Amino acid sequence: MDRYSFDTEAVLLAGNNANGIYAVKYYKGKFDAYQRTYVITPKDWETVDLRYMYYQIKLIGETLTQQSLGTATKFLTLSLLNSIKINLPPISIQRKIATILGSIDDKIELNLKMNQTLEEMAMTLYKHWFVDFGPFQDGEFVESELGMIPKGWSICELEEIVEKINERVKAGEHLFSLPYVPIDVLNQKSLMINGYKHGSEAVTIHPSASV
Repeated sequence: MDRYSFDTEAVLLAGNNANGIYAVKYYKGKFDAYQRTYVITPKDWETVDLRYMYYQIKLIGETLTQQSLGTATKFLTLSLLNSIKINLPPISIQRKIATILGSIDDKIELNLKMNQTLEEMAMTLYKHWFVDFGPFQDGEFVESELGMIPKGWSICELEEIVEKINERVKAGEHLFSLPYVPIDVLNQKSLMINGYKHGSEAVTIHPSASV
């Protein structure tokens, strides 16, 4: 990088966002920062661990959203950031916390990369079998409305082979022991499900309900 404004270790905080969700990144090296990006570094490196600070700022994300200004676009002011209170244990404790959380983040990133690799392998295999018909190249092919396909295969509409279930299941204690898959864990670009939640999380609590 030939041209840069910073060459340091810093926490980068986006200062504006339409939905009030502010991205936070830890970075070490040479970089430029765009307008409305806060470059955060400790006043005293002997008392503040920057990676701990990074996790603290991530933790207060909801507070930043609630206190940010603006209507069409939310933004953070310097005075607002300066007034935010955070927990600051001794530097040795900060480093231990940052090391533990950093290790977890590394494992999450590794798992995401592994999942991406597995998805790419699955799509490659799918294409080899069902688009290029690789395992069937030595066999006989016949014409179809979708082009040449292996003999013995057929073309059909989805509704001919699957059943659409319209029955709705109401949330309740009878579902507590069952896992469920909410729409937000369905990957639109692959066939993989990214996770599930416990049945108790599917219960709808009305605003009027007392706790």
